[in-house]
Amino acid sequence: MSDTNDEDGFARTYGVELLFEAEPKIDVSAAVAELEERIGAIDHKESGDQNMFFLMDHQVTYEGEKQVPSQLILVHADPKKDKDSLYEVVQQSWRTPNASEIVSRTKYKVLLTDIMASGLEPKERHFILSNAISVFIKFSNSIGVANKRTQQIIDSSEIISSSDPLLGFINIRFFNAGDQGLLMDSLGLAALGFYDIQCHFVDLDPNEVSSQLYNIAYYIFNEEPEFDNGHTVAGVNGQNWSVQYENSLVAPHRNILDLNPGTEYAVGNR
Repeated sequence: MSDTNDEDGFARTYGVELLFEAEPKIDVSAAVAELEERIGAIDHKESGDQNMFFLMDHQVTYEGEKQVPSQLILVHADPKKDKDSLYEVVQQSWRTPNASEIVSRTKYKVLLTDIMASGLEPKERHFILSNAISVFIKFSNSIGVANKRTQQIIDSSEIISSSDPLLGFINIRFFNAGDQGLLMDSLGLAALGFYDIQCHFVDLDPNEVSSQLYNIAYYIFNEEPEFDNGHTVAGVNGQNWSVQYENSLVAPHRNILDLNPGTEYAVGNR
């Protein structure tokens, strides 16, 4: 499957890049042993610089009721051929103060991606990916992870120490539209199969809005609520915000849940 989003922002395959300052050293055997303890049986195949992991306890059912194990692939990028810049990822990587420094130190990349996994339930897919990232970081000399789907660089040390299951999988972005106010949105939920959120506003504290967007994003992931247009969620300043489904105002294109902060603070037609 192509590593692209379809029209609603869903990731057909989901990949991240493990970043290295020195030549990558990954103890794959130790990583597989721990990953099996976390997510179940794995059939590991190795070919040169590529490792394939068939996840026997995470089957996907296709047409004709045929079941196929979802898979992970770990493949080393050729630094002479891979010229893809990471600096654009840094621009919205607010969670990692040293994101630029990690990128400047990066000399090698290893791609970790799933395939044949788009048919899994979103939480199951996230469970596999989050555990795989943390395990391969733990048993390697990686200095960070680049998640281009959420436009973030995450420090490897934070991945190892954090208890946040959505670390790197949700990003709250900030855009200053000048006379048109401020726009904040989440990036990452749609890629997993949920829906992202956005808020276009004026005269509200961006830090408070950002914090509440995080809360709503985590609520969507944890509870999987079914909203109808006109339903409300908790906003800031003790207010309730009504919601409606719209197209995203900022790329990547995806269906999104728009949060209306009320007549006094909203921008645009609601």
